[in-house]
Order: sequence, then structure tokens, then C-alpha cells
Amino acid sequence: MHRFKSLRALDWRLPLVAALIVAPVKLKADTVLSSFEGDLSTAIGTPWKFYDASGVEGEQLWPHQFVSEGATDGAQALEITHFNNWTHGFNLQPDSDQARLDLIELFATHDTLEFDITAPPATSWRQIFVIVNSSPTNWSQVQIDIPANTTTHFTMPLTNPDPTDASKNWKQSAIDGGPTATYWEIFVALQGADLAPTADFDFDSDVDGTDFLIWQQNVGSLTAEEGDANFDGLVDGVDLGAWEGELGRSSTTASIVIDNIKFGGGASSIFAVPEPSTLVGALLAIATFGLRRTKSRSRQQSARK
Repeated sequence: MHRFKSLRALDWRLPLVAALIVAPVKLKADTVLSSFEGDLSTAIGTPWKFYDASGVEGEQLWPHQFVSEGATDGAQALEITHFNNWTHGFNLQPDSDQARLDLIELFATHDTLEFDITAPPATSWRQIFVIVNSSPTNWSQVQIDIPANTTTHFTMPLTNPDPTDASKNWKQSAIDGGPTATYWEIFVALQGADLAPTADFDFDSDVDGTDFLIWQQNVGSLTAEEGDANFDGLVDGVDLGAWEGELGRSSTTASIVIDNIKFGGGASSIFAVPEPSTLVGALLAIATFGLRRTKSRSRQQSARK
């Protein structure tokens, strides 16, 4: 009689055990897009490509090589020689429908876009631009300052990649657009150079009279980037002082190292199946607990009689 009762007492526990066996467990997993181990390959099968926005035939695109210094994932990283402006860059443009869908899915199912950048010590200023160009987002650009003489890990929340513009939500755009998005690509651009003058307002690699005229046209502006040498959001006398101090200077090219471009916090579902010994142990523990509770209850009932 007691055994029958103890089995009945297990009725509420057996479904729990079954649920533990088959219930999916939500995990957060990273997906490495590119680790630059000697090539420009990506997780979607389409490699990164360098481009020249100026379209000058024969002009050398960003020189690049694979180096060990600055590698944060694996043995190598991508070293890029770039210029003072960002007419050059590299982009990931899916070369098939499947690659496009894979890239959209990465944005839709992950929380962050992350990468590591190593900048040299001789850096007066350095910036990276990350752009998502797609049918849902159009040209959606985020500008990030890069510290000098260190390796920095950048994390961009896909739901709010630009702290200055809450309307940008790359993840939601990927979810809403889904397979109907006719195009989806990533552009990466760098600007700044070693000891580059900040008063080169026309980005022609030197500071001259033309830069003064640009400052003069924008003086007093709270929105113009051209003429704002110290990047404080105001074109004023401080910027004129920078132009005077840098007049006649020329900028040089610079190198920077980028590695471990990945999507972080991706949602995936797996079935967590306990080892047989673990499962048997769990069942025995629950059964024992049920027997103990039943015996204790029987003793209490006997005592009352």
C-alpha cells in the first residue's frame, strides 16, 4: 500500500524529469565573422574586398598584410595601411542569395558586433567608420574614435549601434526586412594618419590656404565637421589656432591592425540531454524523496490512530 502511495506521490515529479530531459536550453553564442588567418574569408563564404571610392585607375588600394602583432584571435591579424581620409575602405558584399541571407541572419540573431583594433603610438587622431548599407537601413553609419598605442576591443550593440542616434537599430532592421531585404552589406573605413594634422579640413594630406577658407566658411557652426580641428562640435578660434600651428604640414599614411570581427550573444537552441548515470541518479533521488515523504506521512497517520 505504501509503495502504491509513493508512486502516486511521484506523479508530479515525473513530468518534471521528462521536461528536464527534452526542454531546450537557450544559450548565447558568438559567431566569428573573420579572424584573418592569412586570408579575407568570412563566415558567410564571401571574402572581404578592398575598394577605392575615388575610382582612380591604377591607384593602389589599401596595402595590407597579415601579421602576428595585434592578433587577438588565432595567430594572425589584418594590418592595413590607410590614408588621412576615407576614400578607401573594405567591404563585405554577399556574392550569392545564400550569403546575403546568412549575413542578415547574423544581424537578426545576435546582440553585438565586435572587433579588436591595435593602433600605433604615433597617432594624433584615428577613426573607424562602420556602415551597414541595406534596403531596410539605407546607408547607416557609425563613427568611432580609436585610442592610440593600445589594443581596444569595441562592442557595438546591434539594437543601438550609435549612442547619438537612437533610431538606428540594425538588429530590428534585419528582423523586419528578413529574406525580403534585396541587399545587405558592411563597409569599414578608416581615417587619420601618424602625426596627421587635424586642420587638414579638405583631406588632401596637407594644411594650406584652402583649409583656412573652409574654416572661414564654417566658423561659428555647431554642426560642420570641416573646420573643427579639435572635434568639439564647434568651429571657432581654437580651430583657427590649430590651422595656424599646422600650416605647411603634410600627413603620412599609417598602419592599423584589425582582428576578430564577430557577432556576439547569438541565440541558439540545443537539447541538453543528461548522461545516463546522471539521469538514473536524479530519478533515484526523486523516488527516495517520495518514499521518505510517504513513510513519514504514514507514521503521522498511525500516531493519530
